Amino acid sequence: MRNQLSFIKQMATSQRITLRALPFAAGAHDSLDSSFLLLGFQDDEDVLYVAGPNGVLTNRDNREMVARYQECFEDLTDKSLSEEATISLLDELLEQLRDS
Repeated sequence: MRNQLSFIKQMATSQRITLRALPFAAGAHDSLDSSFLLLGFQDDEDVLYVAGPNGVLTNRDNREMVARYQECFEDLTDKSLSEEATISLLDELLEQLRDS
């Protein structure tokens, strides 16, 4: 687990990805029962990919559904830790793993 966390931290600090942790204290949220990806394209419509208990859905045409998941993503972003706080959390976890 230490190597995995170190790799995630390395990627997050390399400016190649944006990483924001969602703490348990954020409570219940709309994405607890499924995971989703929003793929944004510069010259095309966004694509929604949802995986959950009912299977997998890929959607580009239902703009209302895509918009709902965009709102969900914004809500998750608002509830998540900042990038800096997320890196600090990774540092704390890595330190705990070093001590164990």
